[in-house]
Amino acid sequence: MAGSKEHDEWGKSTDLDPDDSEELEEELEEDEPPTPEEPTPKRSRTDREETQAADEIELEDYFDDEDSDDYEGLDAEGEEYLDLEPEIEDLGDGLPDDYWSYIDEEMGYADINPDNLPKAEVDLQAQIRGLSPSELDDLDLDTLTDYCRWGAARTYLEHGDESSFEKIALTLVNSTDRSPALDYADITLALICRMASRSDFQAAFDLLTRLGEVAPESPELVERFRGVLTIQQGRITEGLELLNQLAERYADDACFLLALGEDLCGLGQWEEALEYLEMARDIARGSNDQELLSSIDNAVQYAQRHIRYQEAEGL
Repeated sequence: MAGSKEHDEWGKSTDLDPDDSEELEEELEEDEPPTPEEPTPKRSRTDREETQAADEIELEDYFDDEDSDDYEGLDAEGEEYLDLEPEIEDLGDGLPDDYWSYIDEEMGYADINPDNLPKAEVDLQAQIRGLSPSELDDLDLDTLTDYCRWGAARTYLEHGDESSFEKIALTLVNSTDRSPALDYADITLALICRMASRSDFQAAFDLLTRLGEVAPESPELVERFRGVLTIQQGRITEGLELLNQLAERYADDACFLLALGEDLCGLGQWEEALEYLEMARDIARGSNDQELLSSIDNAVQYAQRHIRYQEAEGL
C-alpha cells in the first residue's frame, strides 16, 4: 500500500529468493487486519420498556386534561437534540471541546448531586427533556416544580423556541418556592444575555436589580454585568472602566479575573481580556491550582489566537 514502509521496501527489491515466496505469503497473511466484529444490535424500544423501574412516573398527569389523550408515551433514550454549543471558528481549533460546552450544558443548574433530589422529580424532568414542542405546549406548568419547569424551559430552547424559554425562565426568576437544584442567578443571567443579544438593553438592565436579589451573596455580579451590558450597548470606554474598577477590587481572585477575561473575549475585547487572564494565571500558578490553571491557559490561548489573527489582518 502506498505510504507504507513495508510496501515501499518490497517494491524496490530485485533480489528476492523464489524459495522464500511461501514464507512471505504466510507472513503477509498474518499481518492482515482481523475481520471486524459485527456491531452489537441496538435494544428495541420494547426491551427498554421491560427493564424500566416499576415505579416509573406517569407523565400524563402533568398534561392539561383536554390534551392528555394525545399523549402516547415517551422514549427519551436515544433522542437527538439540537446542538446549542457555540460555533467555534478555525481560530479555536485545538481547544478542548468542554471549554465551550460546559457553560451551556450546566446552565441554570446548581452544583449538587442529583441523587440528593427526590427520584420522582428527577425522573419526571428526564422525561420532560425528551418531549416534542407540541407535547411541551400541552404541559400544565403550574403543576410542576421549579426543577421540572426548568427542564421544560431548556427543552424549548433546544427546539429553538426562545420565547417560551424566556417566559418560563422569568417565572423562575420570580419564584418563591425555589429548588436547591437550580442556580437562579445563572437563570437570570441567561435571560439578561438573551435580551442584550437582541438589543433589548432596557429589559436587560432592569433585570440586574433582580439579579442582586437572587444572588445577595455575590454583589459583584451586578456590577460585572453592568459593565458587560454597557460595552454591548456601545459605550465601550465606560464599560471597560467599570470592569477595571472591579478588577482592582478583586485583584487577588483568579476565578473572578478569569470570568472577566472570558466576558471580554465574548465581547471581542481581546487585549483587555488577555490582560485579566494573564493576571489570573499568575495567581493560579502561585496557588498551584492545576485545574484552574488549565482553564485559564485555554482562555489565554484563545485570546492570543484572536489577537494574532487581528494583527495579521491589520485590524
